[in-house]
Amino acid sequence: MACGVLPRQAWRAKFGRMSFLQSPRDRAGLLILVLAVAIAVALSPFFSGLMGAAVLYVVRNSADAGNLAVGTCIDVPSEGDFSTVTKHECTEPHDAEVVLVAELTGDTFPITLTLENYIGDNCVPAVESYTGRAAETIDDLELGYFSPTSDAWKDGERTITCYLYDVNNAKLTRSVKAGAGAPASS
Repeated sequence: MACGVLPRQAWRAKFGRMSFLQSPRDRAGLLILVLAVAIAVALSPFFSGLMGAAVLYVVRNSADAGNLAVGTCIDVPSEGDFSTVTKHECTEPHDAEVVLVAELTGDTFPITLTLENYIGDNCVPAVESYTGRAAETIDDLELGYFSPTSDAWKDGERTITCYLYDVNNAKLTRSVKAGAGAPASS
């Protein structure tokens, strides 16, 4: 899977505000995770019980990025290719919430314009339905998506996942779904 966003100009022209997922916070979070795992592995002979609990947490909260469900709250991976994401209860701090999971069609890998059109035709209406708000009035959330890489496409992967995240890249602390209360950042 790869992370992407609808280019700001296209989103603004049709639907309002959009930003790119190139946050230093995301890269710093990945570095911290890698360091934490390295330290945990190094200390495992001394803290085997504690290490087992940490590994259990990581495994239990890890989800296949191509097999998420609408309403799943997740942390968005930093840039690059990935196959898993960390999922959370929506009442815990999280980066984003899935609003649409669908299958792309066709035999050829979609170009950027094809993805942008798909997102505009499918993800944006899903956002409106999920949040109960018109897209042009949503100024506190941004729309992002996961789509297959060209190698994954060759292997038959066609899943596209659209999600919403805080416009300031702050952690959300509740669901963005209509009726769940206003989105909250911590």
